Amino acid sequence: MARLCGTYKHTIDKKNRMFLPAKIRANIGDKFIAAKSLSAKCIALYPEEVWEEFEKALKGLPKVTGEPIRRKVFSSMEELTPDDKGRILIPAELCSYAGLEKDVVVIGVDDHAEIWSDVSRAEAEVLENSEELLEQIAALGL
Repeated sequence: MARLCGTYKHTIDKKNRMFLPAKIRANIGDKFIAAKSLSAKCIALYPEEVWEEFEKALKGLPKVTGEPIRRKVFSSMEELTPDDKGRILIPAELCSYAGLEKDVVVIGVDDHAEIWSDVSRAEAEVLENSEELLEQIAALGL
């Protein structure tokens, strides 16, 4: 699977449609999964093969303890396919969750992509530039 990377600024229209960046589209596949991110106020986009591995792990959880997790994950997921112009239609519930209104930022995060509101992404970038995180990156030798 190709690596998803880069930062792209786009807009979302009043019908919740947006162009998915061509580089992201080329690497994520013709059909992919959109879901609420479990770690941030954004929408995560997973290539089918990455999602299938995640799904296997979810299905392997015990029934009683795994059911709330499966409920949370599967109730927020949608299968998306770009139209012939490269646009995707983002469900209203996902737009609301991520605070998507007009200006959005799409980022590649190795095995998945994320769609953020421009405001939320700017706030996250402040945290990503914290001394602690920069020290962790330096410890990795980057």
